[in-house]
Amino acid sequence: MVRGGQHSLTTLLHLPTPVTSQHVVILCSSHISPRQVAEQLNTAHPNTLYDAGVEKYDYDGKPTYSQTSGDLTSQREEVIKWLTGPGGVLVTHNQLYSGMEAPIVVYVTRDLGKERGVRSAMLRAVAALCVVTNSQLVKKEEVKKAFQIVEY
Repeated sequence: MVRGGQHSLTTLLHLPTPVTSQHVVILCSSHISPRQVAEQLNTAHPNTLYDAGVEKYDYDGKPTYSQTSGDLTSQREEVIKWLTGPGGVLVTHNQLYSGMEAPIVVYVTRDLGKERGVRSAMLRAVAALCVVTNSQLVKKEEVKKAFQIVEY
């Protein structure tokens, strides 16, 4: 999944490294840890992590809190810098980004269509949307009606 996020940013969306002039959001769905995604992406794409101490959400929206959540005050300060600055990559939970938009959204999910907030995540994108998911669980013919599918 993380490899798909890196592929999305560099190959599909043609974003420079580091991203400094555009706001890009990577939204993590249920059972996906933004902290792990951010750590994996950080070597190629420096990013801002905002998880509010939540490791993952289950399919019903119940949070599992991280034992190593770090300094939540510094996370809040960093996300404010991202919001008010010229650009960058923000990695967060889909649930925490509710009601906001970004020019570019990468939605990372294991089960497209089988969890809460899929429609909400897709509607956060203003100019470009890239969905990274497990292709074995997707009804490809249905998805092809509205989206371009890129497999690698």
